[in-house]
Formats: sequence, structure tokens, C-alpha cells
Amino acid sequence: MLLKKIAFIFLFIFSLLTFTNIANAKLAIANDEISLTIGETYQISLTDTTNVTYKSLDENICSVNSTGLIEAVGVGSTIVEISDNEDSLDLKVTVLKKTEEIILVEDEATISLNETYQIKAIDDNHNDISYKVNDEMIASVSSTGLVTPLKVGETVIVLKSDDVIKEFKLKIIPNELLFAETKLQLKVGETKAIKPTNVDDGITYHSSNSEVLSVSSTGTIEALEVGSVVITASYYDLTTYIVVSIEEALEDEKIDATNIILKDLDIEIIVGDSYQIEYSLEPSNATSLVTYTNYDNTVISVSENGLITALKEGVTTVTVDAGSCMANLRVNVIKEDVEGFNPLYVIIGVFSGVIVIGVTVTLVIILKKKK
Repeated sequence: MLLKKIAFIFLFIFSLLTFTNIANAKLAIANDEISLTIGETYQISLTDTTNVTYKSLDENICSVNSTGLIEAVGVGSTIVEISDNEDSLDLKVTVLKKTEEIILVEDEATISLNETYQIKAIDDNHNDISYKVNDEMIASVSSTGLVTPLKVGETVIVLKSDDVIKEFKLKIIPNELLFAETKLQLKVGETKAIKPTNVDDGITYHSSNSEVLSVSSTGTIEALEVGSVVITASYYDLTTYIVVSIEEALEDEKIDATNIILKDLDIEIIVGDSYQIEYSLEPSNATSLVTYTNYDNTVISVSENGLITALKEGVTTVTVDAGSCMANLRVNVIKEDVEGFNPLYVIIGVFSGVIVIGVTVTLVIILKKKK
């Protein structure tokens, strides 16, 4: 009989404990302590929220709403009380300060003049970010970080949130590569430098056939063989094609003169003297052969290089030809007036006479009669 009473009491206590646990099972939580950073939230999860209330003992550290959503607002530790009509639980909440930093998805960008770019940035403390362009001639930026390019160049955009500063590097490139010529004609052995008019450096070049035409890293091309080659010029995602046709070089390429101009058109020289004919051709790079025609070989002689030598007195003409052009030079050959030294006579009046001085001195006295 005693044994039955003991068993009954044990069963009663077990049932009571089980009923109590079932009654309070809805307040069970996975963790009784959590850590958050400022701005983060945490949702308290219960199996049954009937008649459950939540309370933060320090709302300067964290707040909690009627559904159990906790929001961290300040650094420190506090308790959030979870209770119903029968029981309560304590949840310890520790709030930490986030690292003060502006997080950029990309810290630099290269865009062309016809593009815009949105800077994607997050401030750990969820503060507003301000944007400022160092060089406002290169680009502009809105209050939300939208970049609009203005001209080709490089600059830095400074992001600021409270005392935190972050830099964003920006490079603006042209919409296209511009070359003065995109079709070239060269002769074998000829070289030429090619360069875009709107970009200084950073261009890469590629020849479609390096055995026919070579191109250096700086854009100097050299024609090696007869043929046609395409040069590809690249700059970031910009590409321009230059077509080069190569011809065989001419050994003696002739350029005809359109005019010949003599330094002198009329000269006078003494028998035995010489004179070099001087001229200029138009255009200056004309390659026409210059020849000389002498109309009287007894008066002068003319060499193949245009040197005149006077032979005897007389007048003659030399015609200078250059391709289809010609000019005439009149030549007058004379003798010296007196061979040897010409006497100099100095007349000196000496009262009643005159003294004449020359190679020899002769005194001439003129007497005057007395009246």
C-alpha cells in the first residue's frame, strides 16, 4: 500500500513538471546572448507569441518593437526582457561600433565622354556621403554619386562622411581614336609615324602582316614589301583601323621643273675672265637636267656645269634649258681700255706755270709777257 502511494506521488510530480515545461516552451530561444553592430537588427523567434511582450532595459543601446524585432542604436550592453502571463526570459544584447569606413564597390573607373558612371558606396555608419571632384573641368558629380564626364583627362572624386574620407579615381577617354589619315600609301623602304590626334599615349598597334609592314610600340611603321596591310590601333575598348598600301620604290623618280630663274640676264666680262651661271628651279625639288647652249663659240666657251670663259671681244647669248623651261643670258665681252698702268696727271698751278706729275715728272713752265 505504501508503495502505491509513493508511485502515485511521483507520477503527480512528473506530470506537474511536464505541464509546466509545455506551458513555458513558447518562451524558449536559441541564444540567451547576442552581439550586434550599430544599425543591425535581430528578430526574436518564438513558437508562440500569444500574450508575449518585449522590453529593452536601455533604449539608448537597443530598441525592440512589439513583434520582437531588436535594432542596435548605441554602443553598450543591455537586457531585453521577454515575458508572457506566466514566465519571462532575459536576452543579453551587446552592441558594438562599426569600423568607420566608406566601402566602395569599385575604387576607380575608366569611361568615355558619352558615358555616365554611378559610384557605389556604403558608409558603415549609414550616414550621408558627400562627393566632390578635384578637377571640375574633367567631370561633374551629383549628390548621389552620378558622374558625368566633361572632357578627356584624369581626376579624383573625394567621398566624405563625417570625418571619414575615401578617394575614387576617374579617367575619361575619347569616344573614338582620331587619326589624320586612315588610308596611307607608302613605297618599299619608306617609314612614317602614325599617332591619334586626341590621345597622347597608351595606344597599342598591331600589323596584320609584319613581313610586309612593321609597326613599333610608338606607332612608327616601315614598308618592307609590296602589298596591303591593316594597322589596328587600340586604346582601352576603342579601336581604329588604318589601311596601308605599299608600292615598289622608283629608283629615279623625276620631278619636272615648271620654271627656271637666272641670277643675271645680262653680263659684261673682260677677255680672259670667267663667270659662273647661277639659277634656281621651281619647284625647288625639281630633278630636270639643266643644259647650256652657246650661240658663238668664238666669243665665249661654256662648260657643261655653266662656267663661261671669255675668249674675244663680242656679244653672244647663252640659253639655259631645264626640261620644258628655258631662259637666256646675254654676254658682252670687252677688252681693257689701256694695257699697263695709266699715267696720272696732277695739275698744280704755281703762279706762272703748271706742274704735271705722272709716271715721270715733267715740269712745264708757261712764261707770260710783260705788258
